[in-house]
Amino acid sequence: MRRIVRIVSMLPVVAALSLASCQAFTAWIVANTQTTKKVEAQYEVPKGKKILVLVESSLSETDQPVARMLTERLNKRLRESKVAAETVPYDSLLNMSATAAGFANMRPAEVGKRLKADMVCYVLVHEFRLKDKELGHLWRGQFEAAVSMVDVESGRQVWPVAGHEGYWVDPVRTPPTMDSSSEYEAVFAGALCDEMADRIAKLFYEHEAPAVGEEQGSRDVWSGY
Repeated sequence: MRRIVRIVSMLPVVAALSLASCQAFTAWIVANTQTTKKVEAQYEVPKGKKILVLVESSLSETDQPVARMLTERLNKRLRESKVAAETVPYDSLLNMSATAAGFANMRPAEVGKRLKADMVCYVLVHEFRLKDKELGHLWRGQFEAAVSMVDVESGRQVWPVAGHEGYWVDPVRTPPTMDSSSEYEAVFAGALCDEMADRIAKLFYEHEAPAVGEEQGSRDVWSGY
């Protein structure tokens, strides 16, 4: 059985970024945006629900600098798009993890119940990488994750209805970029989380997308400074 890591802590460089903006980026979408198409929601969350975003990982704990950034960005998008009436703050989850016995072994529905959520947006990270190698200044980002929605009251996964791996989100990938500045890692990590949060949130509401050009999953999502 694959080991799942419950992420409740951050690397120091990322902890300082929970509220940081990525205004250094000019745009994510570089495909033709003059012609758009309407994209239906993959799953419509019932109205008036309080949602807990729970980010976990199939990777080792030392590779996980993303939980707070992704959770806070996704919380914001779920509220702004009216998918969620309310979201559970990341700090509430962090506090619970420090005080609840057996937290790491709790099922998502149980975590949601203790935090008084109606539904859990469960995100399982399969890949988060900023570089191909730890050393050097060549950055090449990759972010892959699967998402599911769990009803807290019943304890059941209500979406997707088939399979246990969840719905695989279009992966976020960036072309190679050279940069040696000390702040680049922080900005780059935040940008990957911004894009992944946007892609996850759009699974739950109708939105416009480019009708001409590359599909979301294969387009470049990097425009540098």
